[in-house]
Amino acid sequence: MAALAAARRQRISRELWRDAALALGATVTDAAPGRFEIRRGSSITTVVGQTTLLNTPESAALASDKPAAYERLTAAGLPVPEHLAFKAGEISAARSFLARGPVPCVVKPATGSGGDGVTGHIRSASELRRAVLAASRYERRLLIERQLAGDVIRLLVLDGEVI
Repeated sequence: MAALAAARRQRISRELWRDAALALGATVTDAAPGRFEIRRGSSITTVVGQTTLLNTPESAALASDKPAAYERLTAAGLPVPEHLAFKAGEISAARSFLARGPVPCVVKPATGSGGDGVTGHIRSASELRRAVLAASRYERRLLIERQLAGDVIRLLVLDGEVI
């Protein structure tokens, strides 16, 4: 299971960086498993998963910790989905969150990236139990949030500018 998840993360990461590079007129090459080089003209950067040389370890850790990131975004006045952090063995609070509606909801590990353990379109208590089981394979601390309709958009910001 872990090898499949790692291969999926690597494939998704490569596709995301390839799309971003194409939009900028750059190229992506595989430097090693999970490590890519993005080149445009004489400029080059190395990417490992979701992390570039432009990201500090602190910013990558914050982005990986979804509840902490949501707190920072809320403090900055930005909207975040209604959510609840809970432990895998303490599902009653998540069940109450789901029952309050509106549904559907998403359950995911509270930290990490790449979609491992994420289950969407949760509408019932039985779907919630299955989603908690799937997410808890990656971490015991979980997050349930309202699923919002719309596109998934990733932004790359450099020196305060979206590139």
